[in-house]
Amino acid sequence: MQSSKSYFLGVAAIIAASTIWGTTGTAATFAPEVGAAAIGAAAMGLGGLAQAAIAWRGIIASRKALADQWRILMLGAICVAIYPLAFYASMRMAGVTIGTVISLGSAPLLSAGIEYRQSGFRPSLRWLAGATIGIIGMVLLSISEDGGSHAVSADGSPLIGSLLGLVAGFTYALYSSCARQLMQGG
Repeated sequence: MQSSKSYFLGVAAIIAASTIWGTTGTAATFAPEVGAAAIGAAAMGLGGLAQAAIAWRGIIASRKALADQWRILMLGAICVAIYPLAFYASMRMAGVTIGTVISLGSAPLLSAGIEYRQSGFRPSLRWLAGATIGIIGMVLLSISEDGGSHAVSADGSPLIGSLLGLVAGFTYALYSSCARQLMQGG
């Protein structure tokens, strides 16, 4: 049984991480002179170093299992490297609202496609109905006159930004699949 203190700390950590993660796109718009690639690289580099510092004992202890699954590990690492670059570029070009909604909204849909290809996943009718509503919402937001376009930079292109949002969603979905495979593999 967990103590109430450890439970509280766990909940507090989740709230803090959600708040920080949920504001990165908006925070990035406050530094328009900094390129999306620089913001993405900083987020990826600093976040990766922090995670490695926290998990170094587990990484060392699991090095043989990780080496045995190096292909999945490398694919996941490539996805982790691409995701923030595509995510921040999407927000820069399509606007924070559209970039975020497409990046985060497409990931579960693309995840289902990956799972279908890997293991024959068949979504339920309820899942398909929810996915359809989500897709309609993303499309309507993207084609609206002011669907976040007020935050688009002067060199922004909502179409390219939307496509980069799909790249971000795909790399997030593929990374999640790689992580699942690594965890199932030991």
